[in-house]
Amino acid sequence: MKELIEQFPQQLREALSIGRKSKLSLSKQMYSQVLVSGLGGSGIGASIVQEYVFDKLTIPFVVNKDYFIPKSVNATTLFIACSYSGNTEETLQAVESARKTKATIVCITSGGALAEFAIKYKLAIIQIPSGMPPRACLGYSLVQLLFILKYAGLLKSKFELEIETGIQRITSDSKNIQKKAFKLASELVN
Repeated sequence: MKELIEQFPQQLREALSIGRKSKLSLSKQMYSQVLVSGLGGSGIGASIVQEYVFDKLTIPFVVNKDYFIPKSVNATTLFIACSYSGNTEETLQAVESARKTKATIVCITSGGALAEFAIKYKLAIIQIPSGMPPRACLGYSLVQLLFILKYAGLLKSKFELEIETGIQRITSDSKNIQKKAFKLASELVN
């Protein structure tokens, strides 16, 4: 896990590249809300993005961590199914329900049943690298969520530049960041 954490700046670089290459063709329709369905490691990025876009979006950005979706999901909803493995049963049930509402759906996954579902129903999909614990893939999911908002015409922010600046800061200050992390961890013992 330590190695995966140390590779976070590289993961962010790779995530930016994936997002830029995805070029999703989302209709620039008037969305009434964004709903992201994702749990555990796959949902962490959505929770962070929710805070980031709080004062940037003019519509609600909701994170769903359940089998069921709100009644408000409809044809004007941008629904994002985020499951690293592609096999999270709550996310799979939620995306099935969202499809029945005619919501615009985008899937973020490394494969599994979610990728198969997206292919079967011709849904937009962003595939991220597989083979890691979901909690170690925060950079992939977080960055793809931001790109989806950009391609939907909802986010005008300069998030790409902010991420690149963050990569530089993490890389140049990694020893100090690790020192602070170890100090904090030692204070949390017991």
